[in-house]
Amino acid sequence: MLKLEEKLLFTSSLDNFICIWNLKGDLICKVNINYPLPFKWNLNNQNYEDTVLTIKFAIKQLESI
Repeated sequence: MLKLEEKLLFTSSLDNFICIWNLKGDLICKVNINYPLPFKWNLNNQNYEDTVLTIKFAIKQLESI
């Protein structure tokens, strides 16, 4: 869903949080599945329109879960 140049680590937990980390261990994104807007979102994407579509798609997917 996200087209990024760098490799990232995605984790999830039983408290409904999804986190995205860089390979240095820095937290880049933190999202609660029950609340689809991110608590933290620090991803750099070159194309704003693609980012908006990706976030809308992700929210629809989370709503279906």
